[in-house]
Amino acid sequence: QKAEEFGDKDAIAQPIGTAYFFRAWQHFYLLRLFGGVPIVDHVLDVNDGVIYGPRKSRYEVANFIISDLETAIPLLPKETDIPASSKGKVSKEAAKAFLARVLLYEATWRKYVGTTTDFKGSAGPASDQVNDFLDEAVRLCREVIDDNLYSIWNYNHLSGMKDMSYRYLFCLEDATTNPAGMTKESNKEFIIKSVYDKDIKPG
Repeated sequence: QKAEEFGDKDAIAQPIGTAYFFRAWQHFYLLRLFGGVPIVDHVLDVNDGVIYGPRKSRYEVANFIISDLETAIPLLPKETDIPASSKGKVSKEAAKAFLARVLLYEATWRKYVGTTTDFKGSAGPASDQVNDFLDEAVRLCREVIDDNLYSIWNYNHLSGMKDMSYRYLFCLEDATTNPAGMTKESNKEFIIKSVYDKDIKPG
């Protein structure tokens, strides 16, 4: 809402895209737990009708999530354009990967469950979108894979690792934390990550 009052939208494209991403993220969390929920697309006050209103069809919620992620993707930077000091911020590839996950979840739901569990039925076409959702999920995954930005952290070919890359990955901090002398910058496994630092963010 505040972004609408800002003059140069291009200057704040990344924060806007990030906001759309996390709004979709939170609604997807609720969708998996509860199915249809109220859709919150604006700042609420105590008298807002959304607070006391009925929940939406789960299909309306799913379509809202997909729409938010489709809006977020072109606004977010590529992973390669995010400077080292800002790593951990949401990238274009992260939004694509998450949208693929949502589409796969929703396609399989619509294929195997349909509208039988929705309290008010489908808000629109449900079963006929299954193949479209699956095709789009495959396309998005292929785009992320073809970017070659992510890979399994595997240094088992080095004698000092003794086939224990999986062990050192989970305590990777600096060159002293593993026999291969690798730092966190060598870890390309995580598409969406929470940045951890033993000094800044311990525990």
